Amino acid sequence: MNWDRLFRHGRQKGEKPAIGLVVTGFDKGGLEQVVYNLYLGYRRHGYDTYVLCEKPELAGWFAEQLEDLRHFRIFSANEADFFGFCLKKNIRQLHYHYNTFMMERAASLGIRCTYTIHNVYTWFNDAEMAERRECLEACHGIAAVSSFVKDYFCTRSGMPESRVEVIPNGVDFAELDITEPPPGLATRAALGLAEDDIVIAQVSSINAVKHQIGMVGVMEQLTKQNPRFKLLLAGNVIEPDYNEALLAVIEKSPAKSSIIFVPYFSHRHMGEFLRRHVDIFTLPTLQEGCSNAVLEAMYCQVPMVLTDVGNARDVRDVAACIVTPTAYGDVLKLRPQTTPEYARQKDAANQGALVAAFMQMAENLAGYRAQAGALGAEVLAGLETEAMVQRYLAMMFGPEAR
Repeated sequence: MNWDRLFRHGRQKGEKPAIGLVVTGFDKGGLEQVVYNLYLGYRRHGYDTYVLCEKPELAGWFAEQLEDLRHFRIFSANEADFFGFCLKKNIRQLHYHYNTFMMERAASLGIRCTYTIHNVYTWFNDAEMAERRECLEACHGIAAVSSFVKDYFCTRSGMPESRVEVIPNGVDFAELDITEPPPGLATRAALGLAEDDIVIAQVSSINAVKHQIGMVGVMEQLTKQNPRFKLLLAGNVIEPDYNEALLAVIEKSPAKSSIIFVPYFSHRHMGEFLRRHVDIFTLPTLQEGCSNAVLEAMYCQVPMVLTDVGNARDVRDVAACIVTPTAYGDVLKLRPQTTPEYARQKDAANQGALVAAFMQMAENLAGYRAQAGALGAEVLAGLETEAMVQRYLAMMFGPEAR
């Protein structure tokens, strides 16, 4: 197929270019929220927007969330299908998320490419990291979701820092303002909690990098000092093997009765869940990009204990939070072969720091709540979906596109 000729003659003068969001697949995690918010935001600004998905897993579930099923395309790593759809829909901007399918070829056809670095690529070896950098040279714009992610990528790949702009994920304030609690969970008692319990919640999918097993060890130490500490685990299972290991650790733990799994509920209830049930939000993960859950906890005025990954560094000076060291030290040394080892450590190297942080926050919970409730309007506006959308549009089309 002569794509060069087709794209050269297929452009419609004066017609507003469409945007294609390119992903590999979905797992009902944070990426879906970001892609969905960008889809809605770009369309709200008058750009026809489509989601191009390489793999069919959970594709139907995501497609049903869109305004029109015809805005979704599974291209199955097929070049003809991919570029044919771009040509038909006048897609002249491709916004890639993890995926890099035909990126360099797309750029050669005059399609402007934007790439978002969503995480620290600890699973890449040095050759793969160099390959990713080379591929991204074709991009018109590159964004990292946090300064932590930018620093990691530029350090390991050698990409000049000037080529990467930090654009944090945004959250949907309107959805968080919904005051309807999760079905059947209107009160703390519905979760087996007492009103005077100190409730810690880890809102994240269950997989190795989220390190829920480490929180079991933390809870063992906390409940020795105060039996009123309770841990809520809220998230879908991404790695069944890790979930089985977690359940086995909990079953043998003296803190078993203080650890509660929250039944699945729609994300539209997240705001009220955080406000009604949670005293301290935590994300003690091994690696992170820009956690939507952290931003949601900030908006819902919940104090936080975080490990020094993802957007923790970006929010620690404005949010009511304590940031602790990670379980492994330098993230540049974290590799796929070592991550599972850290993930299954119940008594991790940073356990003492986490315990101290939770104790400190619990002893002055009223003060931390007051600090959490004092975020200024300017800070909150920077967390909103619209701020993210405007910054990406400016990257794609220039400041006038906002």
